[in-house]
Formats: sequence, structure tokens, C-alpha cells
Amino acid sequence: MTVSGVASEAGQQLVFTGSVSFDGVDVEPLNDTASASVSVTSSEEPSDAVVVDDFGRADSVGLGSAPTGQVWSVWSGSAGVVGGAAGATGSGYTLGVLDSGTADSTVSMSVPVLSEEFWLITRGSDAGNYWRFGRIDGGTYVLEQIRGWSIANVAIDQHLERLPAAGDRLECRLAKGVSCFVNDELVVSSRDGYNDQASYVGFATSGPTVPTVRFDDLEVREAVSASDLTVDLSVAESSVDVGEPLSWSATVSNLATQTAEAVEISVEIPLGFTDVTISSDQGSCQIDGGNYSCEVGDIEPESLVELEFTATAPQATGRYGLSVAAQGVAPDGDESDNRARVTVSVRQPAAPGEKTTDSFDRADAPELGLTDQGRPWEVLTGSIGIRGDAAANVDPDGRFSMATVDPGFTFGTMSVRVTEGAEDGFYLVFRARDADNYYRVGPDWSGNYRVEKIRDGRVSPLQFSSVRQNVEAADGDLLRLVLRPDDSWFLSVNGVHVLDGGDTDQMFEFRYGIATSNPDVRFDDLEIDPLISSGIHTLENFDDPDGTNLELSTATSGTQYPWLTPLGYWNSSDGIAALQSPGFGLAMMELSSQLADVSVTSRADDTDAWLIFRMSHDGSHYRFGHYAGQPYTVEFVGVDGSVEPLPAPVTIDAVAFAAPDDRLAVAQLADGTIEAYVNGQLVASSVDSDTNFPESWYGMAGTSGVTFDDFEVTPK
Repeated sequence: MTVSGVASEAGQQLVFTGSVSFDGVDVEPLNDTASASVSVTSSEEPSDAVVVDDFGRADSVGLGSAPTGQVWSVWSGSAGVVGGAAGATGSGYTLGVLDSGTADSTVSMSVPVLSEEFWLITRGSDAGNYWRFGRIDGGTYVLEQIRGWSIANVAIDQHLERLPAAGDRLECRLAKGVSCFVNDELVVSSRDGYNDQASYVGFATSGPTVPTVRFDDLEVREAVSASDLTVDLSVAESSVDVGEPLSWSATVSNLATQTAEAVEISVEIPLGFTDVTISSDQGSCQIDGGNYSCEVGDIEPESLVELEFTATAPQATGRYGLSVAAQGVAPDGDESDNRARVTVSVRQPAAPGEKTTDSFDRADAPELGLTDQGRPWEVLTGSIGIRGDAAANVDPDGRFSMATVDPGFTFGTMSVRVTEGAEDGFYLVFRARDADNYYRVGPDWSGNYRVEKIRDGRVSPLQFSSVRQNVEAADGDLLRLVLRPDDSWFLSVNGVHVLDGGDTDQMFEFRYGIATSNPDVRFDDLEIDPLISSGIHTLENFDDPDGTNLELSTATSGTQYPWLTPLGYWNSSDGIAALQSPGFGLAMMELSSQLADVSVTSRADDTDAWLIFRMSHDGSHYRFGHYAGQPYTVEFVGVDGSVEPLPAPVTIDAVAFAAPDDRLAVAQLADGTIEAYVNGQLVASSVDSDTNFPESWYGMAGTSGVTFDDFEVTPK
């Protein structure tokens, strides 16, 4: 390498103007005003360096060996020594490494000449598993984890946005996590400990032609003894209503054998939070306008400092980031865990019965803005806006785009119509935490609707999923998604029961939304209702062949859930359902409809016979019916199966005794009103808006010989 200029001693930066040349390789010349800096390295190896390579050897195809004895390998592409530096000798992805023999270390390398993509490689175990720090597509410095030949989705803490410059000195410190610096400034870090025993280090680059980037002065030093501050942050609740109090806490620990001296703690609290208080069990804390900090003094080895925070949540809904960082006067042994962040969602709870709707009937815009009720849409990735009175992907780069809204409740019913582009791929999104953790339902590779769980950016297995009918996506489809508080979901398309399933993971996440990669897809007529309702009328007339076990059948029409018979043996006989076993029996069905009207015909009058509603997954339920020879009544059955006192008073509007072919019916209203009828006559009524209010199991029960027909459920 040839440069002009002088430097007085090793370790200083040499600044020059003019040209840079590497023997035998053409690189872009610097213009009259360009400048670059090159690190000057002493010929004497630092005492703590286990690898030193200045590439000061003859040009070669291949990288040879470092002066400290380690042999270079090229895991991908082709690389060599050119003009006293290392670089790629061919197009495509080039990956050159050597085994440093040490895992916890500091790895550094200079880049005297840049290209669109270049990387410092650390913690490599093979060509598909390593960490890389550098840039891609001419962007700023980033840190990426390559796992299984793919970019893994890991938590990365970006400390600075830094554009590369010729002569930058890249350095990554490897301890529990990874912390990477440019010219001694911390740029990015990760607490992730993946491949923490791997010891291959090196460089990588890529390009459609031979990249111009050059790498020089590789150095690997063993980790030195230092303090190791670690910050852990926890929040009492991950969501809070607007204007409500919030508390969180932080612990700053020193995990090393060296004292962390004069530790200062900086706190980030977004604008909008009021009534902020900070306390520490050591030192003092200051609040200066919107600046928050604590000076806690020395933290001895294996000691910690605890901090407590309180505040009042903002009046504006959204997601807010809280962070705490700690730093002593001396460099820390592991910068990757010196800062911790948590995200708090500030919510506006829905008023009783309040829906969230959006007709998207507004002027074209690059954002969705507000729903009809004024709730803000949040774009989690890409860009979704308004096109032609519908929601659409408007991202200029055609990226996958997702927008969500918080309706102010968690469980309910979401419906959306896909008016155009259904065959091009789209999703309804639910239980969304962020852009990498959510559920989605849409057409799969074959065009049929399916549910997927995305965890940490990857498709993950569902705990339970059932396909009731294969339906291919088509323009005009009306999707109706029901989320129930028992961890399950239900999907209908154009009034046809298509999918159901369940998963406890993220079941209390409350964001609903839409997503697509294709700009031709259009979403319209969004509605999110706190009422759980399949919207499907279900009828069961028990017309299966005689002797069919009820548990082997689904309803004659409507939802396609199977019958469950936890008590007794039930089968179909002569077009009716009959309890064939002695004692008491119960048959039930999930209908995904809260507060539905339910009715059934009771064929016998000489047995106990009950119509079941508001049945919970724990077994508790309401029932309307009679004991043998007794008048009709309403009862509540507890978890253990015993009759309990009614949760709310019941009015007996008429005394009625059972007769063959009585038609029993229960009507439920949104305010919790229960009305029980026999052959159209009101017999009993009550108002209970609390007990098992969102439950959507219905059924029938009675003693041996009881028979039923024409079981019917009509949702709201």
C-alpha cells in the first residue's frame, strides 16, 4: 500500500490527500479534496495480542498465514493478499477466516478502502454460523448474526448511526455478548450469546464484480480484567391506560472481579410521561427538565444498585420505550449489557360496546391515519396507506408491510373484506406484539387459508390448528376472525367455517391489523367488535345414521366444531340425540359466539332435561330446564358440577311443567339479560353481565333416556 504523509509514532492516525494504490490492483482514486485516515501499527506486537496480521507479504492468491502463525482459510468465494492488504479476488460473497484460538477477546481490523458491502467477522464456527459487523448496500454500520446460513432475528441495540469512512478501525469486543466499535466509539451491541465458544475471525465482502474494499491490520487480543456492569430493567405492567400510574425498576450489577468506579446511570423517559420520580439505594438522582440521571459512585464486585421509577402515563396512545444505561470511568468488560430497554403500551380502553371500524373512505395518503373512532393506526414495518378508498401497501420498495390498531380490548371479532388482489397474498394480523412477533391468517402457497404464528421473525408451530374446509382466497372474500379468552380462534370466510385453533403464546396481545407485500391487494370495511360472534347460524338435527356416537359428528349446518360429551354416552337414534348410559349426561359444542340465542326440542318429559349456555372451559355454566316432574327453572352449575346459588336474581315469569316436544329457548341480550322460553312463553328472566359473560359453549344435559332434537344457535 502506498500513501503520502508522515506519522510520528504507532497508534496515531495518518491523514493524507491524493491517491491510494495497492500494487497490481486498481482502486477508485481520491479527488482533490478527499481525505482518508490509516491506522499506523507498530512492528512490535502488543503483549496481549494473540493474532496480528498486517498482510505485509507478497501478493498471492490465497491469504497464507499470519505472522503469529495462524493459517487463513477461505470459506466462501476467493481472497488473497494484494498490495499489503487483504481483499476479495472474485465476485460474489467472499468469507476469509482464521482460528484465533480464543473466544472471549477483542477483534479489530482496518478498512483503508471501502465498497458497498464489507464485514468484520467474529465468533465463526463454519460458513453458515458467525457474527458480522460492517455495512451492506452502502448503508450505515450494522451488526448481524448469521445462523444456519440465514440472518437471524436477534435483539440489537443501536447506539450510534455511523456511515463508514475510509480508514475506519472496526473493533468487536466479545464477552457474554457482542459490542462493536468504530474508531473507539460504541456503535452497536447485542446481549445474545450465540456461538460464544467459536473462535474463527476474519472478514467478508460481496459484490457483482470484484469488490474494491481492502482489509488491513487484523488484531485479536485476549479479554483483559475489567469491571462488568449489567443493567436489567423490568416494568410492573407491559401496558397501561392513558393517564394512569406506571412503575418500573432497574438493577445495575457488577459481575466482574474489578470495582466499577464512579458509575453514572442515564435514564431515558419519553416526552408525555409526567410526575416522574426516581430513587436509588445508593448515591443520588437528578431530574433536570427532561434529563434524568443518577450518580451512584463505585459498585464493588458481585454488588448491585437498585433503582425505582414511577410516572403517570401520557394522554396519547402508542408504544413508548424506557431505557437505563450505566457506565463507569473505565472501559467496561462487556458493553453489550450496559443498557436495557423495555416497551410500554399506553392504551385507551374502549367504552362499553364500542367497536373499532374503518371504511378507509378518505383521500389517498402514505399512511392510514385514524380509524372512524379516532384510534391511530401503527405501522410495524413497511408502509400501508390509502389508495382508492381502501387500505393498500404503498411502500416504494415493495417491502412486506404491516399496520395494526389497538381497539381498546383484547378478545373479540375482527372482520375485513379483501376487495382486490387476494390471489397475490395478504394477511389478517392478530395478537401482534411487534413486527417480529404476531399471528397471521391468509392464503398459503396453495391459495388456501391458514393460520401461522411468527416468533422472532420466524414461522413457529401452533399448539393446535384444525382445517374445517379448504377455501381458496378470492377477491371479495369477507374474513371473520374470532378471538376467544380461552386461547382459541375461529375463522369464517363468506360465512363458511374454515379454520379454528388455539395457542396460549401471546394470547393477551391486543393489536389487530392487516399485512401484505403486494401493492395490488386492497382491504376494506374493517370492523373489530368486543362481542365474540362467528356470525354463523348453526343447526343440528341429529340426522346421522342410527347409533352414531355424537362425538363423531358435527352440526348439520353452520359451524363445524365436533360435539364433546364429557358425561355419558350419547348417540343419534331415529333422528334425535339420546343419552344411552345410566346417570347424568352432558353434551356440548363450541360455537365461537358470545351471548347467542340457543334453543332445542326436548322429546321426553319424564327425565331431567336441560339446555346449557354460557359454559366456560372450567365446566361452570348456566342451564335452563327441569328435573323430572318439576317445573322449568334456571340454575347455575359450578366448576365441581354442583348447583350453586344464582349469581344474579332470577324472576319466574310463569310456572310451566314439561311436556313432550317442548321447545326450550334462551335469548341473551348485550346488557346481560337472560330470557328463558318454553314454546314461545317467557318462563324465567335475569340480568347478569359478569358471570361467564364471554363464554361461547352451548349444549344439552339430562338423565338417562333424555332425548333432544333440532339444536339451534343464532349468534348476534
